[in-house]
This record gives sequence, structure tokens and C-alpha cells, in this order.
Amino acid sequence: MNRLIRVIYVLLAAAVVNSRMSFAQAPSPRAAPPEPQQQRPRWMVTDPALQAIVTVEAKGRPLRVILAAVSRQCGADLRAAPELGEFRVSLHTGAQPLGTFMARLQDLFGHGRLPGSSSVWERLQEKNRAPRYILRPTPAGVHEEEALRSYPLTAAARWLRELRDYANLPPQRRAEFRSSNPLVHEYLAQNESLTEGILGPVGEAVASLTDEQLTALVTKGRVELPNFSPSPAAVARMRQATQEQPGKVSLPESRDSAALPTGAVLRFGSDTTEEGGYRVTLSFRSGFPRSYPHGIALDTLDVLSRPWDEDALEEAQQREDRPPIDLDRTLTARSVSLPEALNLLARQAGIPIYAEIFPEKPRALRFTRGKPEYLLSRLCQDFGYDWRRVGGDYLVWSKRWAEARAADVPQPLLDRWTNARRVRGRFALSDLLEMVRLSDRQLSTVQTVLGISGPLAPFNANPLRLIGTLPPAQRQAALTPAGAKLTVANDQQMQLLRRVFRRDQIVLPVQVRLQTLPEGVEIRLVDKRGAAPPGWAYLGAEPSQAERRRTSAR
Repeated sequence: MNRLIRVIYVLLAAAVVNSRMSFAQAPSPRAAPPEPQQQRPRWMVTDPALQAIVTVEAKGRPLRVILAAVSRQCGADLRAAPELGEFRVSLHTGAQPLGTFMARLQDLFGHGRLPGSSSVWERLQEKNRAPRYILRPTPAGVHEEEALRSYPLTAAARWLRELRDYANLPPQRRAEFRSSNPLVHEYLAQNESLTEGILGPVGEAVASLTDEQLTALVTKGRVELPNFSPSPAAVARMRQATQEQPGKVSLPESRDSAALPTGAVLRFGSDTTEEGGYRVTLSFRSGFPRSYPHGIALDTLDVLSRPWDEDALEEAQQREDRPPIDLDRTLTARSVSLPEALNLLARQAGIPIYAEIFPEKPRALRFTRGKPEYLLSRLCQDFGYDWRRVGGDYLVWSKRWAEARAADVPQPLLDRWTNARRVRGRFALSDLLEMVRLSDRQLSTVQTVLGISGPLAPFNANPLRLIGTLPPAQRQAALTPAGAKLTVANDQQMQLLRRVFRRDQIVLPVQVRLQTLPEGVEIRLVDKRGAAPPGWAYLGAEPSQAERRRTSAR
């Protein structure tokens, strides 16, 4: 692979991150490892009840529901602990012994680690009763999940420090440098400097950071560098980029192309809908150009597809011994969900698949023809997943599983809200007030699954959260023309008020007024300093149309 193409791709990855962050690095097909039977309790092999043959077909259903159905099928009592019961799985097992099915579920929640240590089956034997089998999380699994939730930001901070340190090394010392950052590895392979080439301007700014400035960049999302001056080579590179990509670079107000850029600002953050991807960009207060279109991409969860992965996938497909299949003949819609796609693949290829699933938007499949493992790798690319073969079974999991679990919403809640809207033709205000009790991450999931956005956007969700803190009588008073008076606010209410008013000083009392309109409820808040921007709770059955009208009127 040409070195220039590889470096340009890594450095420009953030420029296409919005469309590509959903594609995982494709795992190449791999030989099946031996089954970790020696790690299983002996009863999982010898228990007569677990010799029953079961066949499980499920697309994105809660684990507790599936285990209840399997229990009815085979007569054994299988359950999941509450911490695991709501996790969604897609299963296409073929005919297998019950003990093998149980072992594969435990393997699945290891997310690629074999033997998995994040969950364990317990066999409870009580007098005069048949055994019960319960899948429980382990303390090690709970700790791993908590640690992985903070990993992306922690890794990004560490990688930025390594980039800074590498950029300041003299050439003769680069070979000694050790880093976990894939971008540093690319530069080390060629003994090149981060302050040269297409990334040179950003590399120079990163190289100038102190430890305190690095911390501020990651924690606050930006850092001012008033004393930083780009080198003549960096200025030339930025101006060349301005000419090559004029639509991506803001011109200075004076349009004086001779003015040197001054007052540098480094920005750090994620401009994607996926977890794990960050970008570092460079701009200036004055001079020409005011911003540089290329930034450092930090792909902490390995979710960006890279050009050189394509060759490996095609080569692996040539080695795969199964015949090719064609999913196009079974597709009934242009876009499909991952559970639907895995179901198609399992049926067409005749392979057992175990997958942990999270709510995501359906997508158009880019690759529908090929050998089974090749197509599975492509599905993982498109949805940000990975896979591993164990024996004759395939385990599939999200590369962002810890973050996705933090954003997950129990299926009973989603079903209840969906059914309520189906019966009434619209949401009730009480439905939205219940939704906004969730975290911001969970609200994003609700928006995806239920197809609503406006009422749950921050400028509407925070007023709704404030309304949710009012006692029923005060909420009823807010529906009158006079509204209700909020005179005593607890810490939660005061924090929400600051967000809604978009200022720190709130002068009590606050008048709370709810105005009902045909398509929903408008929320108005006023204190002695003035009114807050109105919030909006859309209740209609076609949220996208009304929300567009509402947004255009703001």
C-alpha cells in the first residue's frame, strides 16, 4: 500500500467521520479456536436435562423472553439475572444441545474473549424441585463494563499526549518511542515527523502543548494558543489547502491573503453519532486562513474502515471454503436492520449466529453477494460490530457494547410508548415526561427507535424535565392562563432552570405556563430578568412533518 495514500487516509479520516464512523474495521475470517469446554462446570456437560436438542430463532428480542421460550421448548428452567435479562440478542442456532446453547450465550457476553469471564451460569438445585439455571454477571464483568465506558476519552487523552511527545522527538530517537496510538505507528514505520506533511500545521500546534493545556483540551474541548506561530511551511500548507478545498475553509473578514494567521485555537471533540471517534482541529482568530480543513482522527474503538482492510477481506474470501450466496434475492426493503440482515445470512448460508443487538437505524447493505464469512465481515463493517467463530458457531457483538449498554432503553418501555401512540394516534404529555427521565444517551436511543427528535432535543427536553419535577397540582396550575409560580427550587430544578434560561443567574419566582395547542404543548418560563426560550412538546402522530414546521418557525 502506497505510504502517501495510507497517511492521507488516516489524517483525513475525520473529514468523512460522519458517514464512516458507523463502519467497523473489518475482522478478517479466522480459524475456529477450540471450544473452551475445560472452563465449563462439569454439570453443563453431564446434566441429562441439558442434552435436550433445541432450535432458537429470534431477532433482537430481550434475553429473558428468549430464555422463557427455550424453557417451554425443552422443559428446563432457564432464566437471566435482571442485569442481563433486558439485553437484546439475535439467535439463529440450528439444532443444538441445550448445554451448547447455554455455553454459547456465555461466550457471546465475553465480547470476543474466550473463555468469557463476564457472565456465568449457576445451577440451583432445591429439594423436590427440578434444577434452575440462571445466567448472572460476574464482578469482573461489571468492572470491565464500567471501565470500558470511560475508555474512549481516556484513550484519546493518552494518544494525544503520545502524539505531542513523539512530535517533539529528534529523528535519531524516534525508533525508541513506544505508543499505543495507530497514527504514531504509521509515522514510526517511516521515521517521519508529525509536524510535516498534510498534518503538519495541526501537529505543530499539538507539539506546543503543555501538560496543563493538553488536559484543558480534552476536558473543555478547546484550548487557546495565543503565543503559537505556525512555521512558514505550515502556513504554506494551510493556504494550499484553502485553494484546494475552498468550501471547507472560512475566509478572513479582511480577505487579506497576505495576513499571517494568529491567535491559534485547538478544538477537541466528537462530531459523530458513534462512540469512540474524536477529532482535533486547528483554527485562528485572524489572518489567512482562519481554519485548516484537515484534523487528527482518534479512532479509539477501531470503528473506522481503512482502505488496506479491503485487500485483506478479498484475500480471505478467496481462502474461504464455503460457496458464495446472494442476499439480494431475499431482500424485501432497501434498508434492513442488523437483526434482519443476520437472519438473512444465517438462513441463506446455514450457519449458526449468536449476536448481542442494540437499537440502530436500518441501513442499506453495501455488499450482498459473497461467501458467508466475507458477508458477515461486511455486515460488521456497516454496523460497527465484530465477530468470532467458536466451533461451528459465530458470535457477533458491537465494538461499542459498553457505551451502547449505557444508552440502551428497556424494551418494555419502548413497546409501551409505541403501543400508546398507536392506540391514541399521538403521544401524551405524560409519555414525554416519562421519557425525559432517561439520560441524554438513552434519549438518543428513544429518538432513533421511535422516530422522534424535536421534543427530546436538549432545548425541549430540559423544559420537559423541569415540568416533570412539579407536583401534579402545580403542573395543573401551569395549564391555566396565569400559570404556576415556582418559588422554591431544589438543586435539580435550579440546574435545569440555568440550562433552560441559558444563564447562571435565575431570579425567583419563575412563572411556569403550559399552553396546549392542537399539535402539542408549548412551555414558557419567565423570571424577573425575562423569558426563557420556549420549549415544545410535540404530541402528534407525524412528528417529522410538524417538527420541521416548528423548527422553521423558530
